[in-house]
Amino acid sequence: MKTFSNNHIMRKTVIALFVLTLTTFTGYCVPISFSVEYESSQEDGSTMTYLRFKSGDKKILLYPSKAWDIRGTPQAAFFALKDVPYAEAKFENAPTGMPVSFDEKNLETYRQLADSLLPKSITELAPLSEQQDSVQINGWKSFEQTYQYTYENLKFTHSIIIIKLGDEREMLITITARDTDYERLREGVHGILNSWNEPE
Repeated sequence: MKTFSNNHIMRKTVIALFVLTLTTFTGYCVPISFSVEYESSQEDGSTMTYLRFKSGDKKILLYPSKAWDIRGTPQAAFFALKDVPYAEAKFENAPTGMPVSFDEKNLETYRQLADSLLPKSITELAPLSEQQDSVQINGWKSFEQTYQYTYENLKFTHSIIIIKLGDEREMLITITARDTDYERLREGVHGILNSWNEPE
């Protein structure tokens, strides 16, 4: 575990400016609107209610469990576990202008992006792991960076997952929970992603 130094703070400032610059370029051209909508259908005699997002002229259907408190805007959706404080996942579009693949020459760009998204006012920051393709759904490619830190005397685990959904879309998921609740939150997020459906 380590605490922040002045050099680390300066690096974070440079990274934030770097990411802000990325968002000014043209990148993935079909963003997802994360406004929370629902639709129901009859399946095998039962009524199924799905969470619905939109991406261009397509709809995205998800089937999260009742364990979640869900809210959303066009920019981001938030999934919080109802019975666990400080456990929340955020779904949003990745910044535009990112590299098209997770090959070695581009990974530093994604590491810098993940660093720039760490919360402010944290201490004892420590990188925990880095994974490629931790989300194995629909042929998607992904990159995940996980950290541990302290905030207001509580220990948190925090992951950033960038997912390439195809040639035109890239999504960013932030998962944050106290150390004791992190695995449950992360498994729940993977359950939501496993229900992802884009009907024709």
